[in-house]
Amino acid sequence: MNGHFSPDGRHIVFMGSQKGEKDWDIFITTFDGIRWADPVNLTGLNGKRDEDPKFSPDGASIIYKSDGVLTQMDLNGKVISTYSVGDGEASMPYFMPNGTDILFENSKEIKMISKGVVRTIWGGPGLSSYYPIAISSNAFYFTQTQSNKTDRVMFSDLAGNATPLFFDSTVWDSSDPFPFENGMRYLFYVTTNRETGFGGYDVAVADLRLKKTWNLYTLNRKINTSMEELGPAWSSTAHYPKTV
Repeated sequence: MNGHFSPDGRHIVFMGSQKGEKDWDIFITTFDGIRWADPVNLTGLNGKRDEDPKFSPDGASIIYKSDGVLTQMDLNGKVISTYSVGDGEASMPYFMPNGTDILFENSKEIKMISKGVVRTIWGGPGLSSYYPIAISSNAFYFTQTQSNKTDRVMFSDLAGNATPLFFDSTVWDSSDPFPFENGMRYLFYVTTNRETGFGGYDVAVADLRLKKTWNLYTLNRKINTSMEELGPAWSSTAHYPKTV
């Protein structure tokens, strides 16, 4: 789950459980020019919960959560650095465009670590905030669990000026935002909107300018099913298997 493309589109990193094991691990698959190769377990059977991987902007490293600690490794699984962020678990890290500052979730708030200093970006009302996705040097999306326990997608700057999006609801969940291009016009997200939904969770796309949404089933009937579709990602450089 929670797959993420490398900037050159030749790798996908994701979290998964190896057969027969209980712990989450970080896997990578590489496009060999014809197909996507069998995934390689980068974190191995280390007895830790390795989760939430995301590539750095230059594609040379991966940031992830290892037993609640922000950890950075290269594409071969060698740990480069770990980050001290204070008390509690640090989850769902995402690099800012400069490749050094990192957004993450901690104690149900959105925080950022920059040059070793941690500050809270958003700790507003609601039960929790999580899954930050940076789209520029001063803007990001995240998911907020509202007081009635439904999720909604928020847009914020680094000063914490956060606002909900037009499709948010107190009836169904909207979560897991991921930008198309720069995220200022189109946004992929996950919804449980039963008016257009086909499973519990479906992937949808929103036109932020026209204030319209589409369940991706209406664009490609193979995308959403009766199963749960979560954690979408998009790449302009992704590679596809050659047909034989």
